[in-house]
Amino acid sequence: MRTIKFWVCLLVILLGLWALPYFIPLQPYIAEAEKQASAAIGAPVVITQANLALLPSLRLNVAQLSIGEPQAVVIKQLTIKPHLMTLFAAPREVDIEAEAVTLTSAAITAYPLVMQQLQSNTQVGQAPVWVDKVTINQLDVRDVAGLPTFKMEARLVENHLNQLNLVDQQNTLTLALTPQGELQQLNVDLNNFVWAKYPNITVQQGHIAGVLSGEKLTINTLELGLLGGQVTGRGALLWQPKTLLDGQFQFQQLAMEQLVRDVTGKPPRMYLSGKLSGQGVVHGAARDIGDLSEHVGVQGEANITRGVLHGIDLSQVTKMLLKQDTQAGDTQFDTLKTDFKKQGARIDFKQLVMQSGLLHATGQVALINDTLDGEVTVAVKHTAGALEVPLDISGPMTDPTVLPTKAAMVGAAVGTAILPGVGTGLGLKAGSQLKQWFGGK
Repeated sequence: MRTIKFWVCLLVILLGLWALPYFIPLQPYIAEAEKQASAAIGAPVVITQANLALLPSLRLNVAQLSIGEPQAVVIKQLTIKPHLMTLFAAPREVDIEAEAVTLTSAAITAYPLVMQQLQSNTQVGQAPVWVDKVTINQLDVRDVAGLPTFKMEARLVENHLNQLNLVDQQNTLTLALTPQGELQQLNVDLNNFVWAKYPNITVQQGHIAGVLSGEKLTINTLELGLLGGQVTGRGALLWQPKTLLDGQFQFQQLAMEQLVRDVTGKPPRMYLSGKLSGQGVVHGAARDIGDLSEHVGVQGEANITRGVLHGIDLSQVTKMLLKQDTQAGDTQFDTLKTDFKKQGARIDFKQLVMQSGLLHATGQVALINDTLDGEVTVAVKHTAGALEVPLDISGPMTDPTVLPTKAAMVGAAVGTAILPGVGTGLGLKAGSQLKQWFGGK
């Protein structure tokens, strides 16, 4: 009987501890809490709802909290757990755990300023609370395309960051930020990482190392193993007063065929294979970091060695003059070199030069919104010399049309009619000259 009474009394006590917080109104204190929190981090804080809980431990639960303007940080659920040993002595220490947190790029760029504000308050004795540990179980950046969902854990000592770690849900990306004096060391490791923006390209192994100093991130090391080769580089990102990006990169022995298939998402009718190498520079300027990807320019030089142009046999280019049709087959070549420049949705390939034994091709091509437009002149050596045929390239990247230019067709037809055989080549030259005089294709 006494045992039953004991358990009944314990149940009543537990129910009382569970229900008691609901009778303690916190609404009058929310405005003051918003004021103090805003002053502590230097940004407006809005709290929609808050309540106390005594079980399973003392904690303050906050629902629908937003920080910054316009809502740079939105937190669905925030729990503040005080350390009981410091509950009645200042400064009080707490752990913070958050669920379903979304950030904007503005919140990322404000990170150094917020940390400076917290540290400044601590130094002048204005921080009655020290945050010991911050855990975020679901962190999303909503205006930077392609980033995964992260889990974050940060350790602080007297409101000074001691270590920050991020890991994505698939454990393919880990990020560590470690303060060293006035600087913060950044290390990112990738293992079979897939960026959602290019879901068909996997980074098998990668490492990025840099230094964060105020509003500037310097990348000293970038090493990515992908597409059977390697990409390396370095650069700098500055985000105050506006976002600026500058860097250099190199790429070696990338599988060109796999790159084309992964980017297009389906096997194209005409494509290149071989080993792709080269180098370039990248530059970008935008109002904020969320818009940066739309304002990045890239330029450099590239070459493909021991490659194949699948879907067309350029050595049979003279037959196109008669059939007015693309010749199926493949074109093997020793080297293909080009300068490239990307700005927005447009990529220009200039100074194109393909070399392969008896075949030599030069020209330039533009890729605009996945559509090709350009002209290449193919020279095929014969016993009587080299016959040059200018070709128009147009249409979708996955299924382009390659045919002799109109001027070449007219010139070849007239030359063949007047003097069969030799006249074809003479007519081609005449057609090219007419194009230079009067323009057009």
